[in-house]
Amino acid sequence: MKKLLITLLVALGIVFIAPYFIGQNVENKYQHLLSQLQNNKQFHIEKSEFKRAWFGGTASNTFVFSLPDSDAENIYVTVDETLNFGPIMLSPQGLRVGLAHSQAKVSVKSAIIGEKLAELLQENFHLNSDISFTGDYFSHVVVNEFSTSINNADIQVKGLEGDYNLLEQAQRIVADIHWQGMRVQHNNEQLVVGNTQLTTDQQLIAGNIYDGNALFSGDFKLLIASIESQNKHAATPTFAVTNALFSGSSNVVDQVMNAEVVYHIDDIFAAQQHFKQVNLAVNFNQFNFNELQKISQLLNEQPEQVFANDASKLLTIVAKLLD
Repeated sequence: MKKLLITLLVALGIVFIAPYFIGQNVENKYQHLLSQLQNNKQFHIEKSEFKRAWFGGTASNTFVFSLPDSDAENIYVTVDETLNFGPIMLSPQGLRVGLAHSQAKVSVKSAIIGEKLAELLQENFHLNSDISFTGDYFSHVVVNEFSTSINNADIQVKGLEGDYNLLEQAQRIVADIHWQGMRVQHNNEQLVVGNTQLTTDQQLIAGNIYDGNALFSGDFKLLIASIESQNKHAATPTFAVTNALFSGSSNVVDQVMNAEVVYHIDDIFAAQQHFKQVNLAVNFNQFNFNELQKISQLLNEQPEQVFANDASKLLTIVAKLLD
């Protein structure tokens, strides 16, 4: 009986005391992540806030993306998170075990997207993540089906669901995302995109995944069941594609990268012509890996000026790619 009581007290201590110290660990991880993101020139962080209580906390970060066109309005993306600290957590997805569980809402502000579409995305986009004891991130994303009307076009966006996992201390990305497609109707014209599946398994081989300089090797696959554009008064579609598969793989051996890109389409109907079993495979062998890193760094440090002011510098590096 005494041993049972001691065991019970230890368990209670872990459940009620451990979250405080785990919360400190999680906050440190967030601050370290933000410090790395500050080096990414694709955006800047306008606002960052982390509030920690005993069993949980909140985090809010606003990312500002500047478009190449100087007259274009910036895109503001705000991620608001509600956090539960481990080791044992109750969440809307059930009982979880780990360092923390996050429920995130994402809001977008930009004239390019429009207020109406931004509100729909905020209402229907859901992201929850788990941080394991080893520091891996397991994220599950859901976008509910929604409909809207923009510029006299009726748009129906179907549901999306998938997993995005950041593993091995941010050295590997594994994703599997399924989108049911969309339908756009404008006057007599209709565009329909069918089921779409994206899978990838990428290993970091250079740079940092957060600072914009990352290079990966591995595999990806994108499968689109169908794309069809048709006028409702026409007997045949204007354009149609069935089972379009795009895939690729790459690896680095002795400081050179080899890559293969493949696409296959069962049927293409366009310009009153019908093509079956379209296949293409392209191999890129012995890319100079050091030059690839230079291109990645240049695009990250000067994303807006590269093609305008530094095109010659970029072309010089590209010429060395196969050297």
